Amino acid sequence: MAVDVPSGLDCDTGEHGDACIRATVTATFVASKPGFLTGEGKPQCGDVEIVSIGVPQTVLALLNNPQENY
Repeated sequence: MAVDVPSGLDCDTGEHGDACIRATVTATFVASKPGFLTGEGKPQCGDVEIVSIGVPQTVLALLNNPQENY
């Protein structure tokens, strides 16, 4: 199991170096990371479970749609 991001995985690109954890489950906080679906990320993460830590949905909406903030 990985917590937030499998060790050694770049959460933005999904790439990793020689050493990277291959988790069967990744419990990540707030939202999925782009690197979980790109590059080598998907097989390294296994099943991804998003864990809420209390970030309001309005904040997540702003982060997902930054062009709507202007």
